[in-house]
Amino acid sequence: MTKSISSFQSFWILFSLSVLVFLINVDYTAVNLALVSIAADMEAPLNTVQWVLSAYVLSWGAFVVLAGKMADIYGKRRILLYGVWIFVIASAIIGLSADPYILIAGRVLQGIGGALFVPPIYSLVFMTAPPEKQGFVIGVLGGAAGLGLATGPSFGGLILSYLGWDWIFFVNIPLGLIVIAVILLVVDKEPKLVSENKVDHVGAGLLAIGLVFLMIAFNQAEAWGIDSVYLYVLMAFGFGALYLFGKQQRGKAEQMIPFSFFKNKTYLGCVGGVFVFELIFSSFIVLMGLYLQNILDYDAKIAGYIFLSMTLSFGLFSPLGGKLVDLVDGRIPLVGGMLLLFAGLSITLFFDGSSSLTQIISAFLLVGLGFGLSLSPVNAIMMQSVDEKDVSTAAGIFAMSALVGCTIGVIFASSLLTGLARGFLTQSLVSADFVLSSEQTRTLFTVATSARYSPEHLTGFPLEILPKVLQLIDGSFLHAMSYVQMASMVLALLGALGSYYFIRVKPKKPKAA
Repeated sequence: MTKSISSFQSFWILFSLSVLVFLINVDYTAVNLALVSIAADMEAPLNTVQWVLSAYVLSWGAFVVLAGKMADIYGKRRILLYGVWIFVIASAIIGLSADPYILIAGRVLQGIGGALFVPPIYSLVFMTAPPEKQGFVIGVLGGAAGLGLATGPSFGGLILSYLGWDWIFFVNIPLGLIVIAVILLVVDKEPKLVSENKVDHVGAGLLAIGLVFLMIAFNQAEAWGIDSVYLYVLMAFGFGALYLFGKQQRGKAEQMIPFSFFKNKTYLGCVGGVFVFELIFSSFIVLMGLYLQNILDYDAKIAGYIFLSMTLSFGLFSPLGGKLVDLVDGRIPLVGGMLLLFAGLSITLFFDGSSSLTQIISAFLLVGLGFGLSLSPVNAIMMQSVDEKDVSTAAGIFAMSALVGCTIGVIFASSLLTGLARGFLTQSLVSADFVLSSEQTRTLFTVATSARYSPEHLTGFPLEILPKVLQLIDGSFLHAMSYVQMASMVLALLGALGSYYFIRVKPKKPKAA
């Protein structure tokens, strides 16, 4: 049974967890901005520095499921503290590093730290709040995540302008130490072993190997192309390791991932739901980033301000989504949020080269509102669908599903957009009766499928046809974007239907005074 705690403890635990959630989201978004500065400072090629992002994601993905199991065995307080300590030490190593490979190694360590402290957050929420308040607490953490996503780009920009990229990592140190101090003072110490179960090292190794191979494959899919032999070799190794993991776990009295999870329809519905959410979320960010910069010609700073309308509405409405879980059937805000998400995506179908800021921000607000109202419920319902002793393990798998969804969302958006844009551009060239040389055709398709393009990239084209060529490229992009958004809308509708029919919510009754 969970030991009751005072409102004083509850407040400070929630405060420290909110700081952690805020920190990890600010860090992720701010680091994206720092890559060019890091590459210039260390005189390293950008494709090497790109591993600053990939190394963190890979190590986080490899360890997050194991971290959940460890928290259930060795205690949520202990594993969370280990994770924050590792995150803080890694931040110091990264900030002090003058070599790109030491920096990347620090990011691997930082990813391990982040993986260790994420699953115990759910267990601490379970401990901090009674069932009738857990939705609101999860919503507050969702608000912290939204605030982190909203402030990350502007915060990162200020740090880069006035202090340098290393301070993006140094600021983690005092915030991390504050969290450590609060947890040490407020959360009761646990016994050395909370559970008699032991970590299965062979199973953990097979699981980590399988996840790492798959995450590398997912991360490199866009660069290598979906017809790459290397991609399918990595995926074969990854799925092979996961198959061996499943075979090794079969028949064990205690599995790393309890097989009872796979019989729990509500839990599986939540895991599938967060996968769909993150896929749509990352796809939306990729598409809208390209649209704002390539079609409307906004710079990255202005595009970042426009994205604030989505991230702030997500953060502001997350507590409401969580509170509604405490008051009504959790499927109501969950399905309602997905329908709002559908409505926001539908507005983007009408985006073109002359769309107004009012139209754009309206879509972004609806999308953020949809995410805010639905992500908190799916988190809260997931946490309440499993036994208290398995919450951290369940949270680790849930977090892994979110990460995979986010990764696949980028691949889904970029690959589908590129393929469709090439097809539409080919049709447009035929319809416009353009006759181009083979070299001009290659250049045109290269530019049309680039992340950023402008007239300067279209060398070899007569000046008199450049406006028409750019118009064709823009038209093919917009046409392809609308189809990708329609695919996301279908996923949102399927998610709403699946949530309503798949997830079953137990009625919650307040504890007697």
